[in-house]
Amino acid sequence: MLRESLLRYWRWTIGLGLAGSFFLTPLLAQAQEVPARTFQRSGRLLSKRIEVKGAEAIRLLCEGMAEDDLIVVRSQGKDVQIIGGVYHGVPFRRGARGSRLSSLFPLSYAPLPEETLEVRGAEIVFRRPIALRGVVFLDISVPEGVRVHWVVNGHAVLDASLREPLSFSDGRLGIGSRTVAETAMRAVFRDWMEDKVIPLSEPGEYAVPWCRLVVRKKVELGIKAGEVRRVILGIDETGRVVRTLAFTDDGRRDAEVEARMQQWEFEPFLVDGRPVRVVTMLTLR
Repeated sequence: MLRESLLRYWRWTIGLGLAGSFFLTPLLAQAQEVPARTFQRSGRLLSKRIEVKGAEAIRLLCEGMAEDDLIVVRSQGKDVQIIGGVYHGVPFRRGARGSRLSSLFPLSYAPLPEETLEVRGAEIVFRRPIALRGVVFLDISVPEGVRVHWVVNGHAVLDASLREPLSFSDGRLGIGSRTVAETAMRAVFRDWMEDKVIPLSEPGEYAVPWCRLVVRKKVELGIKAGEVRRVILGIDETGRVVRTLAFTDDGRRDAEVEARMQQWEFEPFLVDGRPVRVVTMLTLR
């Protein structure tokens, strides 16, 4: 039993390592080399860079998205950059019947068709073809400080400026990936990061699952029965909440919940024995 467990662990570790070293680096380099305002077909990804000078808000419409599809939006740079692809397979979920690493390799990706993306000024529309099979992933960078009005399948999921990268999949918001390569891998390994502590782009800051944190002080939030709030928290090294974003189901900010969450306190989260800054997300009902 122990031997089989160790073998499974090493297969999992080696599989991720091989994917990272041989697959992710070309993807990332490819994304960085895309010329401005042109589509590029390299056999794997579709890329577009859009200038939106002076825009204070961007409207992002994603239509026809399937439950397994993955969208990541982050605030980065001065232009909008969109990278998109299709993974021809079923996302790997640990513990799911029939999920085998051996069935995933070699990973098969294809670029999204050019006609799926339409740009109208500061409005970006992605329409998923009905007949398209596989898992669609979109990695979208928007200019820093720009407000994003994000609608998926007719439902508003966000209407705010971004500080942390956000993802949308399985009908819910989550903490997004840091790079295009990471987004492409999350399209395959759907839950491989969900219980992990992930370093973010800011030194000393980590994305940490809510279940790994210990609450030291709570304040009543005043959420009514039947209502839902999705909250992103930034917590400093002492366990004090320093940033909050709270959204209703239709993507509106809830300033009252944000102010009350600011009064919560946590035990400092340690990485290698040292307290670090934390970004986490939770759903309140």
